[in-house]
Amino acid sequence: MEHNTSIMKNPSAKIRHILATNQIFIPEKQWALLQQWVGLLQEFNQKINLISRKDVDRVWEKHILPSLAILAARPFPNHSEICDLGTGGGLPGMPLAIVRPDLQFIMIDSIEKKTNAVQSMISTLALPNAKIISGRAEELGKRRFHQHFSIIIARAVSSLVNLEKWTRHLRKPKSVLHAYKGGNMEIEIQQASKIQLISRIEETSLHLKGDSQLLEDQKKIVTLYFR
Repeated sequence: MEHNTSIMKNPSAKIRHILATNQIFIPEKQWALLQQWVGLLQEFNQKINLISRKDVDRVWEKHILPSLAILAARPFPNHSEICDLGTGGGLPGMPLAIVRPDLQFIMIDSIEKKTNAVQSMISTLALPNAKIISGRAEELGKRRFHQHFSIIIARAVSSLVNLEKWTRHLRKPKSVLHAYKGGNMEIEIQQASKIQLISRIEETSLHLKGDSQLLEDQKKIVTLYFR
């Protein structure tokens, strides 16, 4: 009982316990890096608005858990290369790159001061499987990353219709886009379902065993499957 009480009082230990309960096991090396990254994020956030000020003391509950919960909801084949569109301060790309060193993450954001901060964090942690690119998806898709990605993720970026439009040139045929969403998605899904390039749309709650926050916040993954 005392052990469980101490876990619940420690935000990182609590999140690690919830993840393990849902079969997401993170080795000590990766967990230490994740803790280090949270410290860096909080430090940079004092200078640059990477996350909401009200979330600074709740990074584990509000950002780490939602970012990693996708691992229980969607498969990511080993050695996949994944685009994190509109990563901001590195979410969800940085936590995912840390706990899944077998995957390659290319994070994109159009705000240079944010990409500079993420680059500094990547360098400090010496993450070989994470890269950050400054630019707009539409332009990068026409040049450097034309039809480059089979998997794209986006957290709190824009509507499904906009995400489809912005990633059109980035995507390979038969690609997927996983959008982190909250609230009622009925209207957005109806609008996106009219796009001929989309073959189907799948919505999955991010509720995890042992956690109530994601359920209360109505967090979910909406996946667009492309022809």
